[in-house]
Amino acid sequence: MPIAGLTIPPLDCQTARLLGLPLPPGISVQIQPEQLEGELDPSSGALSLRFRSRFRFTLGPARQPVYQASDLVVDTALTSGSIEGLRHRRQGRPLDQDGRGQLVGVASIAPCQDAWLNAFLGLPDEALAVMEIQLLRA
Repeated sequence: MPIAGLTIPPLDCQTARLLGLPLPPGISVQIQPEQLEGELDPSSGALSLRFRSRFRFTLGPARQPVYQASDLVVDTALTSGSIEGLRHRRQGRPLDQDGRGQLVGVASIAPCQDAWLNAFLGLPDEALAVMEIQLLRA
């Protein structure tokens, strides 16, 4: 898939939760994909992808943030199968007849150039991704 055709909404108070609560207003994480490739087994619905992206954390209004941290680089394998990291274990869900499924992944997140963000997130650390997806046919 060409990265230019990939749309990922920002993580913000409308799209993401932290400790079971929506992110506070004014906090946003823009996701800028760099690589997305993988394999789909149409007979079983099994999907595995390699995903590399930059995550950009900002505070304040989208047009003029008060604070913008250094990008965090995330490089992980996403799967409709099972994953296991040092702290996380999860089972995904293969695509159904409508192209809906769940991808899971674990990524090691290295510290970035921003000491405050590293301290806030406790980096280095491991991140768990759980994504409901739907692949649409062209």
